[in-house]
Parts: sequence; C-alpha cells; structure tokens
Amino acid sequence: MPNTEVQILGDIMSRPRPLSGMRPDDVFYELSPVTEYLLLGGAPAVTVERIRQLGVTCVINVTELPNLPVAGVDYIRIAIDDLPSAQLSAFFDSAADAVEQQRRRGGRTLIHCVAGVSRSASLVLAHQVKHAGLSLREAFQRVRSRRAVVRPNAGFFQQLIEFERRVRGSASVRMVRHPAGGGELIPDVYETEYRRLIGWAEWLRTKNLEPEDDSAEWWPDADDCCDDEWRGGVCGADDVARGRERAGPRGL
Repeated sequence: MPNTEVQILGDIMSRPRPLSGMRPDDVFYELSPVTEYLLLGGAPAVTVERIRQLGVTCVINVTELPNLPVAGVDYIRIAIDDLPSAQLSAFFDSAADAVEQQRRRGGRTLIHCVAGVSRSASLVLAHQVKHAGLSLREAFQRVRSRRAVVRPNAGFFQQLIEFERRVRGSASVRMVRHPAGGGELIPDVYETEYRRLIGWAEWLRTKNLEPEDDSAEWWPDADDCCDDEWRGGVCGADDVARGRERAGPRGL
C-alpha cells in the first residue's frame, strides 16, 4: 500500500498546475473548509505552513504517508485502503468523536487522504451525521458543495448508510442499481450525475466521437456546447461545468 499511495501522490503532484479555476485539478492543491472547525483535503495540499496558518490542532491522516512534524498538533493515522471491501466503518465513531472533542476545545481538525475524495470524505460525513445533526443526504450535500470532487466509493457509502441507521434510527440514502445496467449498486445521490454521464457518452457516439478516459480533458467547455441536442437534450452549460468539476480522479 505505501508504494501505491506514493505513486498516486506523485501522479497528482506531477500534473501541471492549472491556470484556470475552471479545472478540477485545482482542488487537489486546496484544503476545503467544511465547517469552521473541520477541513477536508488531499495530501498535496497538506504542508507545515498551511497547518500552522489555518490553526489546525489535529490531523487525521487516512493514508500510509508520513505525518508532518508540527509541534502542538495531535495526529491520528488510519491506515486503510480505498477499497469498497475495506471496513472504514470501524473508525467512523472514533474519528467523529475526535473531531468533536477538538471542536469543544476550540480546535480545528484536518482530515486528509491522498486526494480528499473517498476515505477522508467518508470520515467527514460520519462526523456530520453523528455530531452536526445532519442526515447523511444533507451531510453529503454540504460536503460536496464545499469540495466538488468528493465521492466515497460505493462500499464506504453502504457503510455510511448503516452508520446513519444506527446513529439516527433511519437511513436517508439508499443503494440503487447503476443506471447503465448490470449488478453494480451505487448510492442514490450519485444516480443523477451517472445518468448525465451516460447521456453525454450517448451524445458523443451520435457525433462519432468516443471519450478515451474519464479525465476532465474530455469534458467539453461550456462555450463549446452549442449543439441544440446537447444543450436541450442532455444537459445545459451549467451541468457541463459541474460535470467537469466532478470528473477528476475517483475513489481516492
């Protein structure tokens, strides 16, 4: 796992820094404030200077990467793979309680994994469900609005659903069949964007085009989407912009 995580981090860090705020790559160099006392991010954005500047008092590191030596900062490491089968739920309560303890002391917690997309985001959601009075659906909407690339893998989301049911007595999110067919289950909060992606792919095929991969390079600029079929039938320019924001690396 360490070599894999170092390779992933190296891949992110080796990408040219984007000049435009329209590209999703920017977010990997940012720490996203979810609340006044809770930050979410990926390893490329975690530096000694930022930890000090932002008044971080606790860092929850959900990777095998080393902690930064910052005096006066509490560190918690959760070494777990970003796999649907990994039991991240074993750490939901302890991570959520650690964040809440820091909040009550007037502290500030940073939760990070390699990219700030899946593992760390799942722990942030667990805190919001347990201590912020939010349903999982509301928590996801809040966190996604603060960091557009947030996307816990399906296994982690299933665990979050079970966590919400235990903590709040009911579940606000359910697992549904992937709209593309097959047996894959996804949380229903992903369903709309998957349908948009499918519509986008179908539109490309009508133009005899095929996306080579899932990278943001293949999301058209809003200004380029002047085809009536695209604008009126699949999605509008705002949807394209949102899609590009969410087309970065998944499940990291």
